[in-house]
Amino acid sequence: MEVFDQELHLVLSAYARSQVTLPALKEWLATAIWRLLESPSPLDRMVVGELELALSAHDSGQLDEEGLKRQAEALLFILDAVRLRLHGTMAMSVS
Repeated sequence: MEVFDQELHLVLSAYARSQVTLPALKEWLATAIWRLLESPSPLDRMVVGELELALSAHDSGQLDEEGLKRQAEALLFILDAVRLRLHGTMAMSVS
């Protein structure tokens, strides 16, 4: 697993478990977006794109924070499912 991929998983997991605040998630994303360009993983880019869409929906009032956390959990599920299918490995799950 690449460094960016690990960090993405950890941040999404922490946010879904309320261990990271929404402002901290946004700050991480603002600084991480440049490293994303260096990631060889189209999956990372897709997940970050979906996260940006969910944050935009939240900012416009279309999605509450609980919905945003559910979206983070869904993105974690996608990351884990694809990783398992491609590599036979599973990252840390949300618990």
